Amino acid sequence: MPPVIHQSKSKLTSDMANPPIIGAIICAVDHAVVRMVVSEPHKAIHLLGEHGVLVIERDVLLLEGRSRPGELAGIAKKLASHKVNIEYAYSATLPGASRGALILRVDNLAKAKRCLRKY
Repeated sequence: MPPVIHQSKSKLTSDMANPPIIGAIICAVDHAVVRMVVSEPHKAIHLLGEHGVLVIERDVLLLEGRSRPGELAGIAKKLASHKVNIEYAYSATLPGASRGALILRVDNLAKAKRCLRKY
C-alpha cells in the first residue's frame, strides 16, 4: 500500500465508514493508481488531498449484476454494438456472492447508460 494511503487509512476509515468504499489498486514501478468509488466524492478528495495525494476525478458507470462467467463479455458486446469503448473495468464481488458490482470507465457515458438501461 502506498505510504500516504496507509498513513491516512485510519482517518479515511473513520470519516467514511458508511457506506463502504469500492476500489482497486494498480501498481507500477514508480507509482500506484488507486481507483475508488465512494459515496461522498468531495469528502474523499478533501481527505486524500490533505495528505498530499494527487486526485483525479472520473465519471464511471457502476452496474450491479449476476456474478457469473461471461457477464463482462455480454456487457462488452452490447457496448461494442453501440460503438462505446471500455477504457478500463474492475469488479467488486465477494466470493460466493450471486450478485456483484462492475465498474466501467467508458468513452461515452451517456450512450453507455442508454444502451445498458435494461441490463
